[in-house]
Amino acid sequence: MSDSDSDIIIASAAFIILSQKLKNKRRKRRWWVTNLMHRRTLDNVGETMTDMRKQEESGQFQNFCRMAPEDFDHLLSLTIEKIRKSSTNFRDSIPAYDKLAVTLRFLATGDSYESLMYFTKMSKSTICNAISEVCAAINEALQNYAKTPSTEEEWLSIAQEFNEKWNFPNCIGAVDGKHCVIQAPINSGSDFFNYKSTFSVVLMAIVDANYNFIFADIGCQGRISDGGVFRNTSFYQKLQNNELNLPNDQSLPGRPQNMPFLYNSPGMMDRIEDDVVIPGQWRNMDRLSSFLPLPNTGRRHTLQCENIRKEFSDYFNLTNILPWQNNIA
Repeated sequence: MSDSDSDIIIASAAFIILSQKLKNKRRKRRWWVTNLMHRRTLDNVGETMTDMRKQEESGQFQNFCRMAPEDFDHLLSLTIEKIRKSSTNFRDSIPAYDKLAVTLRFLATGDSYESLMYFTKMSKSTICNAISEVCAAINEALQNYAKTPSTEEEWLSIAQEFNEKWNFPNCIGAVDGKHCVIQAPINSGSDFFNYKSTFSVVLMAIVDANYNFIFADIGCQGRISDGGVFRNTSFYQKLQNNELNLPNDQSLPGRPQNMPFLYNSPGMMDRIEDDVVIPGQWRNMDRLSSFLPLPNTGRRHTLQCENIRKEFSDYFNLTNILPWQNNIA
């Protein structure tokens, strides 16, 4: 090997080493903490929410985090041990109160991290970490609050409340869904494109007669139909495998034929609150397919479904007529 070749090798090795050192060299920060973030200890989210609580009649606190102050305190007590951090000699930790507040604000409004940064005086990275941490803590703390009934007695208790409060017998839940708007994931095509011309994932939930969640599923692509969303849930799989311990068929009050227990769609029918009739969603529909004879709806159905529908129709229109329904409907 000639001297010139050795010089080239040495120079190349030196260039690689210097390049690696320059690449790994950490850029010196211009600020340790910006002036905006430094003022967090003087004017933080906790102070703002305390001011809102003093004027509870204004509803500002509930509008901010979408829950009453008592519910906020209860949720904080359930999660504080999981989201609280210790202060150090370098800086004070962010209070658990502030973390929960900014998380609830984000979940309620969908504001960007940058928008929340100027209000909360937390950096975007801090907000991102806080939201992930608090959401995990809430999910762990409340996992027993949204519990699917596991015994026949629990299902019958729900059915009894639906009959007493909503005049709907043999109903064991109200199921509905919501499109949660998102940015289209990369290379997802039209998988998340829904009929509202937005990109979304679907939140599907089932509640009891008191609006308490008994099941929730999130993440199905927005383009999937209602039936497809339901079929993709673990609840549907348990239903198909007879693992829900649903009660046996029972006849409707005053009717001889046994009917299965079913789920309805909340908000579809009219209801009365404080002697005032609240219109249902059906009044805003252009084509009332739910009230057409089944052969005219353009949907395939079985004879069993048709018989069940007719039995409930006869019950609500013949057996259990409300005094106001013919004047309102």
